Amino acid sequence: MRYARTYILGAISFGMIVGSLAAQQDSESKKSFADKSAKRRAMSEGYPTGPMWDLLDQFAGVWTVTEHHYDALGQVIATVEGTEEVVWILDGHAIERSYTTKTDDKTYKAIGTFVWNDATQTFEGVWFDNRAGGGATISKGSWNEDRRMIHYKLETEGGSGKSTRYEVLDRITSKDTHVATTYVVSGAKRLKRLVVNYKRNEPCGIGGVMSLLSITPTDEKNESKK
Repeated sequence: MRYARTYILGAISFGMIVGSLAAQQDSESKKSFADKSAKRRAMSEGYPTGPMWDLLDQFAGVWTVTEHHYDALGQVIATVEGTEEVVWILDGHAIERSYTTKTDDKTYKAIGTFVWNDATQTFEGVWFDNRAGGGATISKGSWNEDRRMIHYKLETEGGSGKSTRYEVLDRITSKDTHVATTYVVSGAKRLKRLVVNYKRNEPCGIGGVMSLLSITPTDEKNESKK
């Protein structure tokens, strides 16, 4: 009986410890998520205001991204998943986008800074990534209210000195989703090469913590390189 009582008390104590740790991790997770998805209104005063700045504010947060890559015939040749974290920097004067995707043998990382330029009435962004020989990609975009879309235009220069022009149509489909479609532009022709679906993440919560205690087999995905 004494051993049984000791075992029960030990189990209760262990359960209390696990519960306390789970609650603490859940609280920290929510805090971390809240920090990463903080809006400008949570900052001190002094940041620029206006409808286009409010539009950028909608992108703040943590997102799950799903890329669909297309060949010249319009067929999907690869599907890659990842995340993007968007936070306000410089006292609310710019957003920083940290983008990461991963295949079986390669991790793609990129960081971009985006602002609204009141003088030129355009969105402006500078993008860096970890591709070999990749320099800065500068983009400028305009807002289309009817289509709920930012239309970016950008140009990159390859190692041979030949430049490639792109257009990115980033449509806001809801407060928690947006879809960015990238086209390669040659004269009057546009060739779709990439579609990225963004879905806003939720904090993992206690359910996510408890799910770590079990292992569920999943089907492996054959993902092509970027």
